[in-house]
Amino acid sequence: GANRERGVYRSGDGGRSWDKVLFVNDSSGIVDMSVDATNPDIMMATSWEFRRWPWVVKSGGPGSRVWKTTDAGATWREITAGLPELKGKMGVAISPADPRVVYLAIEAKDGQGGVYRSDDAGERFRQVSDDPRTWARAWYYMHIVADPVDADEVWVLNSGAMKSIDGGRTYMRIPDSHVDHHALWINPDDSDIMINGNDGGASVTLNGGRTWSSVMNQPTAQMYRVMTDNLYPYSVYSGQQDASGIVISSQTLGDGIGDHDWQTIRSGESATVGLDPENPKHVYTTFFASFLGEWDRDTQNYRMIRPYPERVTGEQPRNLKYRANWNGPVLVSPHDPDVIYYGSQYLMRSRDRGTSWEIISPDLTRNDKEHQGPGGYPISNEQITAESYNNVFNIEESPLLEGVIWVGSDDGLVHLTRDGGRTWANVTPEGLPESIINVVEPSPHDPAKAYFVAAAYKLNDFTPYIYRTGDYGETWEKKVVGIPGNTFARSVREDPDREGLLYAGTETGMFVSFDDGRAWQELQLNLPEVPVTDLRVRQKDLVVSTQGRSLWILDDLTPLHQISGAVAEADHYLYDPRDPYRSIARGYYAEGGPGENPPQGLQVHYVLNASVSDDAPVSMEILNASGSVVYAERTDDDSPECEASPRPRALTRRQGANRWTWNLRVGRFACLPEITATSPDLSAYWAAPGRYRVRFSVGDFSQARDFEILVDPRLTVCPRRCTRRRWRCRRGCWSSAGSRGSWTSSSSCLSPKRSASVAGP
Repeated sequence: GANRERGVYRSGDGGRSWDKVLFVNDSSGIVDMSVDATNPDIMMATSWEFRRWPWVVKSGGPGSRVWKTTDAGATWREITAGLPELKGKMGVAISPADPRVVYLAIEAKDGQGGVYRSDDAGERFRQVSDDPRTWARAWYYMHIVADPVDADEVWVLNSGAMKSIDGGRTYMRIPDSHVDHHALWINPDDSDIMINGNDGGASVTLNGGRTWSSVMNQPTAQMYRVMTDNLYPYSVYSGQQDASGIVISSQTLGDGIGDHDWQTIRSGESATVGLDPENPKHVYTTFFASFLGEWDRDTQNYRMIRPYPERVTGEQPRNLKYRANWNGPVLVSPHDPDVIYYGSQYLMRSRDRGTSWEIISPDLTRNDKEHQGPGGYPISNEQITAESYNNVFNIEESPLLEGVIWVGSDDGLVHLTRDGGRTWANVTPEGLPESIINVVEPSPHDPAKAYFVAAAYKLNDFTPYIYRTGDYGETWEKKVVGIPGNTFARSVREDPDREGLLYAGTETGMFVSFDDGRAWQELQLNLPEVPVTDLRVRQKDLVVSTQGRSLWILDDLTPLHQISGAVAEADHYLYDPRDPYRSIARGYYAEGGPGENPPQGLQVHYVLNASVSDDAPVSMEILNASGSVVYAERTDDDSPECEASPRPRALTRRQGANRWTWNLRVGRFACLPEITATSPDLSAYWAAPGRYRVRFSVGDFSQARDFEILVDPRLTVCPRRCTRRRWRCRRGCWSSAGSRGSWTSSSSCLSPKRSASVAGP
């Protein structure tokens, strides 16, 4: 939005205070700056008149200018000689090798855009190249970098990284690690050494750009929405900017999660993913320009199933049969995996895996034709459907009632049907500004309850919007207390195991509410402060996607399910642990990766609200079904069983929340220093599946909780009838007998409607 904070700022005291020394206007900011390497009082800068709305880009105008100062920014004068009158975005570079040489990369009208050069220190320029590769899609690129040694060598960063050795006249594209280049640093002492920043990450060359290091060594992916299946271990699905959509395992048998644990799902970067979580053989993904495809997990085939074979790139959205967002929505019905929903300006449904489609709604957007025209002006027409507007953006069906479908648009409308699309109601809260309805979350506990998140940042509104309804959208309450007022929200989900436990992903991180949104608090922990684009709860884990730091999982939400006043009031407290799986045998597994596996074994959470004296004994014991202690750890047991291999200590007396881990092994091997020095784990054999108890003691205080070691569900067998249509095996069949559910190879299996309401993995 327009603001008077744009401009050049200067500090004379190391950054403690700043003065604005150049201001153009409230719609033009400074987009590039270059300093004379021989005289830092001489600088050149370019200003850019730019506004971006959800439906159009304005790049260029009177505010796009070239500036020069010779007194360290105290005064500036505009440079116009030899330059086009109408300019857009521009990059500038004063050659460190010869400061009389200055390069500009300029967005302008056809024939006038490209690279300009000055040989009199930036006083007068001449066009040396109109190569369209040097100024294509200008609002996204337009950086130019001069070599520190050779004044005739210059780099232009665009979709490709291009190098000129003849003063900017001709260019060759340099091999790179990834496309879409935005930054280049050249070592002033050795110009063969460079660092390049691109849409894939960062890479280094030591030989002038002939070869580059990989971008696959840094978790910098920008993820869109996230989905999970319900297998064991479950997989995580997401689309990643400037790469393909992926599916990746949430845990492995190795020492970490690596690139061998994911695969592409053949979709484009902006994928939204839809799947049947119980049987994710067919995965549906959207992509910009109305692409919609089905990926077959078993054959790796990708089949285009878009509702209408129309080339939308370059066409004004008002002329399209079906409009399409950059990352349009797709949903597989939680009640019938044969039903797929897709969003254009309508909600569309297919019952035959996308072979045919039917429209089951009216236009669910504002349908403002003034916002469906060309995608850019006055120079570029950014019309690759990135700016298509008035589209359905999010589709969610209640997991409790079939046919209750919530739809959010990218222009701020929420619609609801309760009869599978036969009738619709506009349930948008009164006063909600025009915005992206980024996520609608039907409650997994009450079909009348739902939440949504609206993001209005594209219209210069950065306040959070989270709403809740308990009556099918007839009334709404805004629920943002505790979230900073300038931190817009992106996603909200309700925990399926505790009603009213909410998670919110925002532009600056994670928040949690224990009271149905009345108050929020941070849930950041070790998560980087980074935009959280989406989140899902699966098998008592919280899975989040981020912009710039890839995918993260918060393992084991059971403490959050149990937090209550009783926990805070007690001196000490032992949480009910999550039942662990006795995993299949590892054998020798050499593969690993930088992704972390979840903690293995039994995770026991406990709280010490009161301080514990140094002489008070603290212990954690594991008892079998007959009451015998099969494993124990005590803080007052200082005698090592084996000096060459001391037992690792996980128990602590630290005040506050703590976690203790049991590796599910019983007994200890004898101490053999010659062997155990290199193999320090003396744990003997795996505990058998079955019922156990954990007992926590602090001095005279003692508390016990029951748990069960479960069989790895991959070893269970489904009855034949689970394969019938509308009956699905839950990766082994689920038995809810007794107070605890467990995986079993019994003959019971569940219909889709039944499975939606059963708590379990």
